[in-house]
Amino acid sequence: MKVIKQNNEVAHIPKTAQLFRNRIKQLRNERGITIRELAEATGIERSLISNYENWLRDPNKYVYYVLAQYFNVELWYIEGFEHSSIHSVDEHSEQIELYLE
Repeated sequence: MKVIKQNNEVAHIPKTAQLFRNRIKQLRNERGITIRELAEATGIERSLISNYENWLRDPNKYVYYVLAQYFNVELWYIEGFEHSSIHSVDEHSEQIELYLE
């Protein structure tokens, strides 16, 4: 677990949050796009994307959804989950429906 300091307080970053940040940067780099280009393409503010990548802010559900759509990846992947932790779509269909509301 990564530990960062904000306002002289220690914050522990969950593994899923670490993976989210790493995956955004990785997907962006794989496509050869800048934070500015990602912001323009998705409508998410450049400063927010930078904050997500630099551990300064957590995204909301809408951001996860927009980024998953843009990068054409599964929602569970962009959220920072491991494939092995997802059992089946059917098991989580109710959660998915609530998530997309």
